[in-house]
Amino acid sequence: MDSYNVPVGPAAGRAPRYRFRKPNGPALVVQSLIATSAITDVYIIATGGKDSPWLAEDMVPLPAVLQVSCWISFLVWFHRVRRNAEVLAPGSHKYTRGFAVGAWIIPLAMWWLPRRITLDIHRAGGPAPRRPSDQRLVVRLAPQRPALGRLPPRGP
Repeated sequence: MDSYNVPVGPAAGRAPRYRFRKPNGPALVVQSLIATSAITDVYIIATGGKDSPWLAEDMVPLPAVLQVSCWISFLVWFHRVRRNAEVLAPGSHKYTRGFAVGAWIIPLAMWWLPRRITLDIHRAGGPAPRRPSDQRLVVRLAPQRPALGRLPPRGP
């Protein structure tokens, strides 16, 4: 992964250098915590709902601890993915790296800003956009067929 350590593109001169870090570890933690939280909720419902022994008053409720740990691990993963996107396409993002975490706590804006950041991340890691010149080349090389049922005009 050493090829990702050097910034490229028009903003390479002014962009800070970051290392590309694999997001697999935090993603696995997030997925495991979400699955554990879901299994815990099913178990609590199956064992009596509000009267479940896991929701006793003398102990910290396990579902609350799992929920908070899911939030924190998701934000760690999302921030890492955003930093990796900066390595792949420096200077092409609308929002800063810190805003990848901060956008989740802004009231009302939290419903669309994280989506915009996610679209920037997807655009940075996705395939390069096709150039219009490539599409024209495909159209020129396509064979021209006459329309069925009509003959081409004859002579001048």
